Amino acid sequence: GGDDTTVAIEAAGALASIAHEPASLVVACRRVLAHHPANGALWWLCSRLLAASDPWVEARRSRDILDADGTADRLRDALPLLDDGERVASVGFDGAVASALERRLDLDVLAIVDPDDSTTERRARGRAGLVEPWQLADLGTTHLLIGVRAASPTTALVPAEARDAVFEARGARVWLVLDAGRLLPQRLFDAVATANAADPALTTIDTAMAAIVVGPNAVDTAADLVGRVDCPLANELLRPF
Repeated sequence: GGDDTTVAIEAAGALASIAHEPASLVVACRRVLAHHPANGALWWLCSRLLAASDPWVEARRSRDILDADGTADRLRDALPLLDDGERVASVGFDGAVASALERRLDLDVLAIVDPDDSTTERRARGRAGLVEPWQLADLGTTHLLIGVRAASPTTALVPAEARDAVFEARGARVWLVLDAGRLLPQRLFDAVATANAADPALTTIDTAMAAIVVGPNAVDTAADLVGRVDCPLANELLRPF
């Protein structure tokens, strides 16, 4: 349980315990991804472990990177002051997006959440007004934040509501928020997209539609993402589960 980063941090500790058994590590990584196929941080972690010369050391290093993720702080500081009647909208409400907005009490916030996700809905209600995508244009939305589950430099896996939200909030600037461990090599991301192709709660969008991309180390444009990929490609994860 828990959000994607929490699950990946806990998985790093568990996988480190079998890091000295390469065959078992491959099986364990594939099994955990089969249970959490949309968790980009887990794909990032498993690929780093399987490509490492010392998986035990890499598990500790990757866990520390996830634990020290500064994306929420960077997003909090990057969001501008808004005028009366202007609002920030969020597709989903967890990870860095939720943490940043909970510390920017000066902002008027809207949230679009999956009604079946009671944990996220409860957290969003404590800070934001819950809306549907079609309401965004009439509510003064100037910034649309989309939390990314996984991404390549060209494509992002996001909640299904994101497509309608981008269309309805046509005057808003789209910001993609990539927590640590979400940016993957293209071939690895293709495997993630294939594993989640039948999930109606998820969709893919082009990163080029975003005006801003916020991550743990920078506030960039989509064109800058190629240089930010920090995950090797483990071929063991490319085979279908």
